[in-house]
Parts: sequence; C-alpha cells; structure tokens
Amino acid sequence: MCLSIALAFAPRGRAGDPTPEATARAALALAKSKAAPAVATAPAPRPAVLDYRTAKRISLERHLPVVVFVGCEPVPSRDGRYLTAYADALADYKPGTALVCYPSGEELWNDAQISCPAPPAEIERAVKTAGKKVEARPAGRKLDWS
Repeated sequence: MCLSIALAFAPRGRAGDPTPEATARAALALAKSKAAPAVATAPAPRPAVLDYRTAKRISLERHLPVVVFVGCEPVPSRDGRYLTAYADALADYKPGTALVCYPSGEELWNDAQISCPAPPAEIERAVKTAGKKVEARPAGRKLDWS
C-alpha cells in the first residue's frame, strides 16, 4: 500500500505510467524507511567456575580437561575447551596453584601445575597438551578429590 502511495507522486512518463527509474527510487526509499530497528544484544555469558566435584563429574561425562585453581583467582575458559574449577585446598597441593587435569577412565589425572597468577596463554598451552591425553593411557599423577 505504501508503494502505491509513493508511486502516485512519482514522475510520470509519456503514457502516464511511472518511469522504471521512478519506481525503483520509490521502492528504495521505502526499503530504507522500513529498516529494522537496532537490536540490543546481551553480552556473552561468562563461563561458570565450578566446584571441584561438579567439574570432575562433567569432565568424565564430556571428556574435557579441567583446570583446578587451588586457593587462587580462577581464569575461566574463553572458548569452552576446558572446565574451570576452584578449591580452597587439595591434599598434596599448595594454595596458589593451577592444576591442569584430564579425564581417563573413571579418574582425573594431573598433567601440569602452574603457579598463580596463571597467565592465560600458559593455561591454554597446558590444556592443549592435556586435551591430547584425554582417553589415552594415564601418564600423570592421579588427582585425589577427597
């Protein structure tokens, strides 16, 4: 209906019909006027920092590496390639340590220890290495979650 109103005021050719150029301009003007309003987008959700028991369960189910931050500030995964867990203390590990673990069988195995604050690039390298060992024969030290 709006196009017919716009065409009513468009320049006319010899036979009284709008010229093709006038029709195209009218249609373009209407298309621009009906542009969709800007849609507000929400920021991406922040990855959750899990408690260590939940992280172990999910890791064994999904076959994902886990980075456990023992008594230090967690650095969540930016791309979801690993799970992030926090523990106030774990037996045999000093506070201020990030443990990079991988699942194998029914257990998690510690593959690397990084001192906190752990640089994200170093965590990513360790996770990549641990990810290669998922479902492989355990070579690391078994992580005691009790």
